[in-house]
Amino acid sequence: MNKTNNMKFTRKEFMKMSLLSAIGLRFSNPVFALKKYHDKDSHQEGSRFRSISYNVFNGCIGYLGINGKALTQNARSSILALARDMEQIPRRMMLELDLYQPNLINFSESADEATVSKMAEYSNLAYAFFPGGKNGKGNFPGTLFTDYKILKSQTRPFTDRQNDDEDLFTRHWGKALIESPDGNVISVHSAHLWPFKREPNDTDIRMREIDQMVQSLEFDLKNEADSILLQGDLNCSPDMEEYEKLNSIGFLKDTFVYGGKENGFGYTHDSIIPSKRIDYIFAGGKLAENILDSRVLFQGNFRMNKSDPYGYALSDHLPVMTDFKL
Repeated sequence: MNKTNNMKFTRKEFMKMSLLSAIGLRFSNPVFALKKYHDKDSHQEGSRFRSISYNVFNGCIGYLGINGKALTQNARSSILALARDMEQIPRRMMLELDLYQPNLINFSESADEATVSKMAEYSNLAYAFFPGGKNGKGNFPGTLFTDYKILKSQTRPFTDRQNDDEDLFTRHWGKALIESPDGNVISVHSAHLWPFKREPNDTDIRMREIDQMVQSLEFDLKNEADSILLQGDLNCSPDMEEYEKLNSIGFLKDTFVYGGKENGFGYTHDSIIPSKRIDYIFAGGKLAENILDSRVLFQGNFRMNKSDPYGYALSDHLPVMTDFKL
């Protein structure tokens, strides 16, 4: 779907949308629809659905090889420092993503909701925002953007609320039900799992997080959705037991394995010299049977060009992108 053909809004329509934003249009979780979603009449047989998963690093501040928000005071950091001061990084990020015309994007380490709202407006998308941690006490929220209709969304969608342990999903976990042009419902789970691998407890936390996600995904596939997606920074590589657990449950497919065999190793971290695959798009249901292609976007402003004395990347991670046939 070519976003160069987006609908133009009259001043009256724009003011109406601004008013809705100001009063805080909400569903069960913050959702704001700016883009007119695709209706069934616009659906064409054989059209594609494109999803991108992206850890955007510390709330969309750009990346210069330093794991934190601080910048070294030198000439190399001057352009990124200026871009931050001018609040350009969120805008630049959406412009770069728009080049790939995605139907769905999820962020790990998202910006705050005020910034997310502006980013959605830049690209004329609907969004669902997932505060970090339990009761929003975490520092790493998530966001889902889409040009499809969002039916509902939920933060920390445990099937049994008694399992909502504050030690789990200290980053984020949320889901949104979206409706495709042909009327099929897709349950999208956006997640950022516990990081680090320094002691046995780290693995245990991620395994417990995966247990809860699998229960919720299975419930959705049986009761609410025609397809399910799990995407985000899962902080495990394919040689780890966490990945093996996800990959062996039977109703999820790692889309890069099925669609990216010709597209390299799929490394998503870091954006200077990629060496680890820790960002994923898993699919189940109808979409899992219609994977067309999957690849990592080690290109454009997503990557850092070390030969450029003023170069920087939008994030320390690279986006992973998967195409499905609808």
